[in-house]
Amino acid sequence: MSRSIRTTTILAVTLVAVAVAAPAAFARKGGDSAPTPTPTAPAPTAPTAPAPTPAPEPVYVDYCADPTIVNVALPDEVLVNAAGAAGCIAVRVHNGVFSVAAMVLAPGWTYSAKSSTTGGDRVKLELTDGRTDITYLVEPGKTWIR
Repeated sequence: MSRSIRTTTILAVTLVAVAVAAPAAFARKGGDSAPTPTPTAPAPTAPTAPAPTPAPEPVYVDYCADPTIVNVALPDEVLVNAAGAAGCIAVRVHNGVFSVAAMVLAPGWTYSAKSSTTGGDRVKLELTDGRTDITYLVEPGKTWIR
């Protein structure tokens, strides 16, 4: 066999061997492409605080419907007034004498007497919840709640 034929034969056998072996090698290793990245766990995140709960809307409570007020309000000589958000006050007027017959205050409210609550020509109270002040005044011909 001549040298050129031998070289051509060796070359052909080598190419056939590479052609047969190459697909198997590419299938196992994925060819010359970049290696497949390994999945990583996402970085931990700090927990977020829940949104603050909005303050509830104030609810109007009719303190004048309280049995304490209703029971004393039966005689015609008792004046019943809502004192804003502070509650309800019933003032008895008998023979020109004013006195507090009953009082129902909303939670958190307090009062101080600025004039007689047990008998006099008027009743004047200062009511507060620490943020709001209400003046309550009842005298002949005048009822004032501010």
